[in-house]
Amino acid sequence: MHSCHESLLIANAVSKTEGVIKFFRWLRDNPISIPTFAILPEGDAELLQAAADAVDDFLLLPFCAEELRKRVTRLLSPKSLSLEDIQASLAGEIGLRQLVGQDPAFLKALSQIALFGASASPVLLTGETGTGKELCARVIHLLSKRHQRIPDAQDVLQAEVNRHQLHGLASIPLSCSG
Repeated sequence: MHSCHESLLIANAVSKTEGVIKFFRWLRDNPISIPTFAILPEGDAELLQAAADAVDDFLLLPFCAEELRKRVTRLLSPKSLSLEDIQASLAGEIGLRQLVGQDPAFLKALSQIALFGASASPVLLTGETGTGKELCARVIHLLSKRHQRIPDAQDVLQAEVNRHQLHGLASIPLSCSG
């Protein structure tokens, strides 16, 4: 079973037999990597429980062909995002909604924020005071895969060195004790 190349396993259990119950119990104890679907006779609680514990979805006989098509389509569709991906996406959307404006240059910058957030590269934001650089930086961070990472001391020190270099300061006080 584990070496199958099919994309869906359909178990058509027309009637309850010991072999059918045994199959569903085996499937429960030995999960396979492909989606599993069962077609079951109506009215057998033991068979229903065995199938429900083992398969991804099932239908009871008689069923509508359209219902079968919809369920198989759902099983074969790409998997949904993980909870962490959903949280990151929502955080990014909330951050993007904090940015308000209609100027074409602003809208162009806004469309690029999602691209920057998806990148692992550092981003340098420049602009006049009060133009929203800090808010853009926060949204980019929320969209990034690093949004939950806590910076270590070396990251903080490097950011401070970069900040001083950008502002043209020649010396940086580096007094580290301890």
